[in-house]
Amino acid sequence: MAKKADRKRSPTPLEILPGESLVWEGPPSPRGVLAVGLTSLLQAGLIALAALLLFSLATLADSAAEEAGPASSLLQGVMAIVGIVFGAFILAVVVWVWLRNRSAWYVVTTERICIRTGALQKTIVSIDLDKIILVKATENLAQRLLGLQSIELTHAGWPGSPGKAVWFNPCELQNVAVSDGLYGRIVNQWLPRDNRAADR
Repeated sequence: MAKKADRKRSPTPLEILPGESLVWEGPPSPRGVLAVGLTSLLQAGLIALAALLLFSLATLADSAAEEAGPASSLLQGVMAIVGIVFGAFILAVVVWVWLRNRSAWYVVTTERICIRTGALQKTIVSIDLDKIILVKATENLAQRLLGLQSIELTHAGWPGSPGKAVWFNPCELQNVAVSDGLYGRIVNQWLPRDNRAADR
């Protein structure tokens, strides 16, 4: 049964063709913003902590023969600057991901998958199920905690220069809710086609 989506919000100009039916459509989960924010917070926090530790050690070594006052004031100033930069970075990441989530929309039919992305520049990719060669679901730590996953679709692309192998282009449906069962829906539509292609 196809997921009921808000057609007024749907920005996808996908026309369902005769013989084709809708399997699922919708945007990334709003929890994706939190997942990316948590991941960015952890990464930036580790970098900031390492930088502060290195700076603290260097400051303590340089001030070993001096009074502690100036060194302490300098350390406090650096910590304040690092905190401001750190907070601005996290805020920028969260706002960017929120805009990207708001502009993304995914459509799965019995014949193809349409991925609409782009906060500033809109991109729409339509992939025939017959062209897909690999479907992979991944969950990082933040996604697992929030019940999310990203689904990567690898499909055949344009051939390269003469004598070179065909390029394979991955596309990704990011931060979809595991409870939607989207990975299973895609595999159920794609795998029978892939098996028929292998038998030919």
